[in-house]
Amino acid sequence: MEFSIGDQVMHPKHGAGQITGQKHLKIVEGFENYYVIKVGDKGLVVHIPMRKMEELGVRPIMARSKLTRVLDTLRDTPYRLSENFKIRQARVKEKLKTGRPLEIAEVVRDLTWRKHRASLSAADARLLDRGLDLLSAEIALVTNKEPFDVHKTISNTLTDAMKNDVNGKS
Repeated sequence: MEFSIGDQVMHPKHGAGQITGQKHLKIVEGFENYYVIKVGDKGLVVHIPMRKMEELGVRPIMARSKLTRVLDTLRDTPYRLSENFKIRQARVKEKLKTGRPLEIAEVVRDLTWRKHRASLSAADARLLDRGLDLLSAEIALVTNKEPFDVHKTISNTLTDAMKNDVNGKS
């Protein structure tokens, strides 16, 4: 896939950002042409080999039309997570690693419901925070809103879904 300067992209590990340039560097043997990506508002800049973008899972941010599906995913009935923390965390990490918005939304939904019904370990809580950060940052780019405001929207969507479940409406 071809990218251009100014494209907004999602890096599965680092989050949402924008391609700010291209550089010819000799950082790693065999890779000389890099995209320069400014990630989020934390001042993080990453250099990704141009020919490795797809392999690393870097993709354009989701289309605005996909936003409805993401919000619907947050409202859906959660998947039951394994009680075995090793299995649960491995599956959650695997979904987060894809960087795909629907899978990240599933992680956020499922861990939020687990937190509501039981409790989260410290590692589960960190994974939930990571998922919320990734999802909020991408939706913020899509909607031109601040990540903090998007985070509140996600939280409200999940709270409403849980209230409906408690009231027997879902």
